[in-house]
Amino acid sequence: MATVSAKQPEQLLTKNSQETGIFVRELEGISEYKLSNGLQILLIPDTYAKNTVVNLIYRVGSKYEAPDEKGITHLFEHFAVMRGSGHHPDLQQEMKDRRFKRVGITSADYTYYRSNFETKDNYLDWILNVEADRMQNFSYSKDSLHTALSEVLDELRENDSNIRRFHYKKMLETVFQQHPYGTDVLGNRRDLENIQLDAVKNFWEKHYHPNNATIIIAGNFDAEKALISVSNAFSEIPGYKEPVSNISVEKFPRQTQKEFLIRRPKERSVVFFAYRTEGISHPDYAAATLIGELLSSDNGTQSWKKKFLNSKKSSNFNSGKLQFSEANALMFYAELDFGDAKKIPQVKEFFLQQESNLNKKKFNQIELDEIKNQYKVKASNERKDIKEFSEKLSSYIAAGDWRLYFWERDRIQEMTLGHLHRVSKSLLVPSKRTVGIFMEENNVKTPLSFKPDNPLDQFKELDGKN
Repeated sequence: MATVSAKQPEQLLTKNSQETGIFVRELEGISEYKLSNGLQILLIPDTYAKNTVVNLIYRVGSKYEAPDEKGITHLFEHFAVMRGSGHHPDLQQEMKDRRFKRVGITSADYTYYRSNFETKDNYLDWILNVEADRMQNFSYSKDSLHTALSEVLDELRENDSNIRRFHYKKMLETVFQQHPYGTDVLGNRRDLENIQLDAVKNFWEKHYHPNNATIIIAGNFDAEKALISVSNAFSEIPGYKEPVSNISVEKFPRQTQKEFLIRRPKERSVVFFAYRTEGISHPDYAAATLIGELLSSDNGTQSWKKKFLNSKKSSNFNSGKLQFSEANALMFYAELDFGDAKKIPQVKEFFLQQESNLNKKKFNQIELDEIKNQYKVKASNERKDIKEFSEKLSSYIAAGDWRLYFWERDRIQEMTLGHLHRVSKSLLVPSKRTVGIFMEENNVKTPLSFKPDNPLDQFKELDGKN
């Protein structure tokens, strides 16, 4: 890949001859600049790319929402992703004419708007002016609110009928109980239906400003011209004077063992085990990532997946890893066949046995090296895909520093068995464990001996309707 030299101009001059840009640092082909209003700029040039990607990331996600406005972050993303602003009233048609590929994403920690387009002389200037116009001009009406709300409510209905989404949502609520990470990014229907246009505007005024944003330009472009274009488009937009309130990791409630039971008719029984881990900026996050990979591999000596499937305890076993800024979780779940709800106590006990055994046995160096190599290849491939890489950087930017991507990559490659064992002993313990039981109701013909250790009142008896 072509790189931007660290010897870029230390200061930029806009068309108004104002000093607005300062070179900050360069690392592995990424150059960082900052405007005087606080806007962070990351340039990732690749002279071999056919397209250019512009990804505008706002460091605001669902964790910043007020208690009675759950879902407003995602709602505004629907406002802004394709709808116009003052100087672009028919943005969707303008993008269609230029064959732009446009997507908006909302997470708990950030929101981004990514545009992928063919490299042409004026396309970069055009999209930068679009983003700048929408950053400083709120031009949405009650009609556009109604349209965006209809889209979001349709999305909610689709997710309500998705069993995997239901499991994920309930696990998050329990793992991150009393913290915004436990709230679905889509929000809840009652809050959304009561949100007024003034509330949406207040949300935009608080969060959509230069010193809460990072713009990534990746692909085939001229770095010096791009810097001047960004400065011309954004330099006159003032930064927000008051700091945006954040959720401190110290505000997480003390972790205790949690367990819940939900009865679901006409659905397979599933047993989830989840373990709270550190946020992505923590040095042990890389170790937790590798532990999750080793426990869910197809043939590893310590693989829980292999042991579950070989024992016939479940018909399907899978895992997942969350990627939040301040805290995360490793999730493992075993799915039973229809009519096998009576096996739930056995499956739970088998999970507990694997947890206990892991502290007595060691991971295999050969298997660790194999996982490391897989991540090395993955990181190399990500750099070749400018769209994927600009998207990947978003979560690290929201966590405080885009360089975390590279630090995590290096920590994975430098991981030792000793470090891995130390983290597994502190991670896979009852105090960090959440157990979720989703029981198939209709086929339970005899009372189960299973009772949750610490059932949550709101989960005792649910019929699956939201």
